[in-house]
Amino acid sequence: MKKLTSVLLAMVLAFGMLAGLPLTSTAETKPYVLTFTAPTTGRYRISYGYCISDRKDFHYESYAGGNVKCIFYYSHGAIVQLTAGKKYYMTNLFPGDKSRNGVFKAKDAIKNVDVKSIKVASPKNPYFIQESKKKNYFVSSPDNGFLEFEITYKDGTKEKVPVRTAFCVATGYTLECRVGNGKWKVENDFDGKWASLPLTLGKNTVQVRLKGTKIQTSFTVELLTPTQAKKRISVSFKSNKQLTLGVGEEHTRKGYVTPDKTVDKTVKYTSSDKTVATVNKNGKVIALKAGTTIIKAKSNGKTAKYTLVVKKAPKSVALKKATVNKGKKIDLTAILPKNAASNKMTWTSSNKKVATVDKTTGRVTAKRKGTTNITVTTFNGKTATCKVTVK
Repeated sequence: MKKLTSVLLAMVLAFGMLAGLPLTSTAETKPYVLTFTAPTTGRYRISYGYCISDRKDFHYESYAGGNVKCIFYYSHGAIVQLTAGKKYYMTNLFPGDKSRNGVFKAKDAIKNVDVKSIKVASPKNPYFIQESKKKNYFVSSPDNGFLEFEITYKDGTKEKVPVRTAFCVATGYTLECRVGNGKWKVENDFDGKWASLPLTLGKNTVQVRLKGTKIQTSFTVELLTPTQAKKRISVSFKSNKQLTLGVGEEHTRKGYVTPDKTVDKTVKYTSSDKTVATVNKNGKVIALKAGTTIIKAKSNGKTAKYTLVVKKAPKSVALKKATVNKGKKIDLTAILPKNAASNKMTWTSSNKKVATVDKTTGRVTAKRKGTTNITVTTFNGKTATCKVTVK
């Protein structure tokens, strides 16, 4: 029996080694503990990865209980109330990270978050879309996404925080809101379909305050029907300026739909003359032959357009030499044959210590006295070089 037990034990040990199972436990590294006194009485935010306590004998493993305040979630950290002159103890929850041990100061790990004032930072003109005809209308599709508050703390510092649960994590305060002079209600999320406010169609004044304080702000928000909201949608190109390409050249100019939270942001592109140029679903045009065409982007019944002119591909390119004083800038111009075009030009400098050149615009910046060769290359590989002298 004794022999059988020894054999079974050996088999278990061998299986554990083969399976990579830990057969012994190692003691955890004890974290560095910082002792400090709070500079002022107030609310402080602990940085991610730290614990703080008013007990000298606290153990970082017991972060969930007692007076120990630790944080494992969100980058903003947990909020604690500290008293001026009182001694506190802080520890690093990641003792393996030596950068945190013994080198940090209290001011690096905690921030006073006593709030002085709040205001809406963005969007400037929020509007919500009516989801149903019930008394309460669900909030959705603000103009630029969720609301963002600018918080001014009593120490003069400012911070922008999204009004969602992040605001509470950042400041430790609960938000209350009301429409007009209605009843105050707890509301920490003004984004998406998770929140509801008793809005009425048209403009509404919403008041927001920190629960238990007199700190508050207000903003105007519009509630629109889906039909009204659709009229606010627009599509546009970042530039509507005429675009000129050479035959065979490609270029992408995308159409953008606003507001950002528009449900259907699909954009369809068309070319009025597909023999001159085609355009694909991503807004990329390919110049096919000399001529003119109109490129359109359509979305939600709205249209944006620009004119595309196609010319011959250049058979050559030329540059003129130039002189520039040290510290100054000049713009070089590529000279193309008549009725030829190349929207894309690539520029290089042979001596960047003397002068650099913007690779897309041809703007030269003189660095020091000397000479350098500036080279330009067209979309179809034609090149020219000129000498630039810096005095």
